[in-house]
Amino acid sequence: MATYTVDPAALPGFAALHGRHYFTDQEYSREELLGLLDLAVALKALYRRRPLTPYLEGRTLAMILSASTRLASMAAR
Repeated sequence: MATYTVDPAALPGFAALHGRHYFTDQEYSREELLGLLDLAVALKALYRRRPLTPYLEGRTLAMILSASTRLASMAAR
């Protein structure tokens, strides 16, 4: 199976935003926020072009969760 890699330099605005955290829009300039939106659009397009793996072809995967499962995981915190 071929490996699917992406060059971060090909993503718009990635270098400027790499390593930064988003807490509030007040911490970013207008240009940086527009760059963040451009990066989001590029990542979404990249996700849509990803190669599909043949591991579950023709099969259905289901997860059945109940309210008690959610409550149990919340109580464990």
